[in-house]
Amino acid sequence: MTSDVDKVALAIFVAFFVLVTVMGFIAARWRRPKTLARLDEWGLGGRQFGTWITWFLLGGDFYTAYTVIAVPALVYAVGAYGFFALPYTIIVYPFVFAVMPVLWRVAKANGYVTAADVVHGRYGSRALELAVAITGVIATMPYIALQLVGMAAVFKALGLAGELPLVTAFVVLAVYTYSSGLRAPALIAFVKDTMIYIAASFWHGLWVPKGTPKNAIARLNSAVRSALADPVVRQRFADQGQQIPSLEQQSPEALGAHQQAEIKKWWPIIKAAGIKAM
Repeated sequence: MTSDVDKVALAIFVAFFVLVTVMGFIAARWRRPKTLARLDEWGLGGRQFGTWITWFLLGGDFYTAYTVIAVPALVYAVGAYGFFALPYTIIVYPFVFAVMPVLWRVAKANGYVTAADVVHGRYGSRALELAVAITGVIATMPYIALQLVGMAAVFKALGLAGELPLVTAFVVLAVYTYSSGLRAPALIAFVKDTMIYIAASFWHGLWVPKGTPKNAIARLNSAVRSALADPVVRQRFADQGQQIPSLEQQSPEALGAHQQAEIKKWWPIIKAAGIKAM
């Protein structure tokens, strides 16, 4: 079940896993209704979520392992097909802003819970209602599958092999979602969104073809260090939220060491996701 476990990373993961699990079960008592037996209480949080809670909920759903790991893995694995996420977002977001407020008002006024309910209420067709419901379920499957791919890659990076960690996490998630309804992912979204802002990072470097003379590399490195010392350049980086590495890190040797460390960290994820060069 384990191989080369990263103890520090695993400890952090376990701590947050316990935190969100406890929050998932506590969520049943958050803004507690008289009963969760009603579908709108279980599936819509009793229609009590305001703008901020909804914002965190949507962010927690969209920007998770699906976005951070699974979609990039898909791009590397199959090429341009994986870029569907970009035009999808560009097309869907304006549509959402235009249509969803109207859909929300109609659903609230008539007590509808799902899109299928809206369709039946509007057109009175059970066949169309069933088609919309089935389409929604089928369309969600690839998203769930990519979430599982992302979770599996995370476990692999932690040094946890086999299917048991993934199954355990999925079962725990399913149980507290069943017991708390939409309140569970809504409450947990606050933790997930915060961690995304804390954990997201990237870095830049310059590479030259193999065999480039050392004096040419030294001149290029000197020019880069001079540019990074310029106050205007440093301010431009700061305005974009980027941190310039220290002088000790601004060398070919330091870049090579950092690259090797990144390869060691990310290779298990690349291997687990089946990413291959095109």
